[in-house]
Parts: sequence; structure tokens; C-alpha cells
Amino acid sequence: MNFQPDICTFKDPVGYGAFDIGHDREHLQFVQLAAAMTPAIVLPAYDFLNILNSGRTQKNQLESHQEAHELLSNIAGITSVDFTQFDLSKQDDFYNFLGYHQTTHQQLRQFFGIV
Repeated sequence: MNFQPDICTFKDPVGYGAFDIGHDREHLQFVQLAAAMTPAIVLPAYDFLNILNSGRTQKNQLESHQEAHELLSNIAGITSVDFTQFDLSKQDDFYNFLGYHQTTHQQLRQFFGIV
């Protein structure tokens, strides 16, 4: 089953947990698929298990997440937004983040041939 970034709602800790787990797994899949390419592309396997539930360290988590997306976007030849610009404690930013992030992951799935 593919990651479903729209499965959580604002301020829903259980949904945030489901998002973080699915999101981390999909990023690991991207890392593995890049490593299997010819020539192999070695990417760092970031720990994204606590992006939405990270509390005070969320800014640092989003910065690491942005670094990963910049690498992935370069490989896939896509353009994505700067995810560090979203304040996930604000409802509008939260849903905008989810929307843009979902689009980016759809493009990455397409690039890597994930159905």
C-alpha cells in the first residue's frame, strides 16, 4: 500500500502518527529504489518517524525533510516547494503542506515506478 498523505487532520495525534510512519516508509522506499538504479544513487536514510509529532524539534525535522526532498527532486527532475516555509501549528499551513507534499510524493512515485 502506498503512503496516503491525506489520512490525517489538523491536531489529530493518531492521524499524525499514521502519517509519520507511512511517510518514513515511503522515503525509505525512495532511498532503496535510488540505490538500485544504474548507476546507483546513494541517499541518506533520514529518520522521518516524527515530523508531525516532533513538537519543539519540528523545525529541524522539516529542514532535514527539505534536504531529502531537494535530493529526490534533483534525481527525478521535478520542482517542489520549500516545505520549511510551512508553520504546521497553523491550520492553513498544515493543509497546504499536506497538499503540496502529496503532489510531490505522487511525482516521485511516478519517477520510481511505484504504483
